[in-house]
Amino acid sequence: MAEGKIPLALIDEVSSAERPLEFLMFALRLKEGVPRALFSATTGCDFAVIADTWAELQKKGLLHAPDERLCCTEKGYLHLNYVLGQFE
Repeated sequence: MAEGKIPLALIDEVSSAERPLEFLMFALRLKEGVPRALFSATTGCDFAVIADTWAELQKKGLLHAPDERLCCTEKGYLHLNYVLGQFE
């Protein structure tokens, strides 16, 4: 195997149903968040698939979307596993 190459046997395909959660697992760890439009561009899903859960967590003070960016609040970072679990 060439140096720096990952064996194909170690690469798992992410199903379309898993893409929103996979995206959020990476995006919500970033303090500055990510542009909301990146959700659809990356997952191929409309934001509507997570909108109700997002709104519920926003009401609890765990998430926010300043300037159309998807972000955790400081409280949300402290409870990130809970936040992500709500999108499963």
